[in-house]
Amino acid sequence: MILHEDRRLGGTPRLLMVDEDDPIMEVPPEVKDCVVFLLGASKKHGGTRRVAGTAFFVQVSTAEDAEGTAIYLVTARHVVDDIKEKSIDGIVWVRINNPDEGCSEVGIEAKKWVSHPTDNSVDVAAVLWQSNAFMIRTVPKSMAVTELVMKKENFSLGDEVFITGLFKMHYGTTKNVPIVRVGNVAMIDKEPIQTKRGPMEGYLIEARSIGGLSGSPVFIHVPPMRFGIANALSVTGLDAGKPPFFWFGLIHGHWDAQDSLPDTLVEDAIGDTINMGIAVVVPATKVLEVLDQEQFVKQRKEKAKRAREKNLPTQDSALDADTSSEPHRPKPDANESAKSMIDEIARKTEGRKPKTP
Repeated sequence: MILHEDRRLGGTPRLLMVDEDDPIMEVPPEVKDCVVFLLGASKKHGGTRRVAGTAFFVQVSTAEDAEGTAIYLVTARHVVDDIKEKSIDGIVWVRINNPDEGCSEVGIEAKKWVSHPTDNSVDVAAVLWQSNAFMIRTVPKSMAVTELVMKKENFSLGDEVFITGLFKMHYGTTKNVPIVRVGNVAMIDKEPIQTKRGPMEGYLIEARSIGGLSGSPVFIHVPPMRFGIANALSVTGLDAGKPPFFWFGLIHGHWDAQDSLPDTLVEDAIGDTINMGIAVVVPATKVLEVLDQEQFVKQRKEKAKRAREKNLPTQDSALDADTSSEPHRPKPDANESAKSMIDEIARKTEGRKPKTP
């Protein structure tokens, strides 16, 4: 075993013990294991739960307190809307792998998912994940491609991207088996893309986004040539190895080959249509706008506050101790006790005449 510095997740260094003979995977486990599948109890199929799309976990921390860390399940809003409309129970069923073997389905009401606070065209829905019963991996907020990261890493047309998510023809019988699809950046522009939700800010990638990949996370890879030999060694002197990649956004939809209307997008619902190989990505910054809205920020701050209060020392106050069911009575002063006895004797002898011999 050797100590290896891994910087594949957004360039953030982390130390791993790896077998010297085993090659480091191009795609780390976090990318595959952060994904879950979403199902709906279809009205059309008698309430049978059928796969509808993909979701993934994002971890967000408060800027001032790590105790405020929260995990959110994120997907495309149209997936949640479809399940709400077409299911018999209005519940989004999350198909997630168990820690040991097999998988479970966790139900979350569609109405609990939160969308963008001001822009209806943003195809993002998120919900606070509160279960501790599963071993999950998350996409940290620090991996997001912001404007600053875009300029720093010089991401541009032709850079490699990959998607991890649901392949409806084979998604696993006893557990989730996500696939990884590879493509390239086709367009990064401020020009809005026409969609069924209206003009949308997004990126275009050359990749066949098929039914079921809606809501899947998209990652962008720093080209090895741009990563450079100078970056291959860290300050620790350990081999940093493979170039990092960042969280680019999530899959919204694609254009079908038979579409007659130009610039009209098809959302990635489950279907058998043939697409043109160009998919739309909702930028990670738009997902963060959903996760950083007031109600979520308030939840994280309250969580941090509860954690801090829980860790405060207990005050050693005797008044708080339940040591007896009887109320405490102070012991009388010795002088006060003697005076009381004299007064009692005087009271009893008052008015008596002394006997004469």
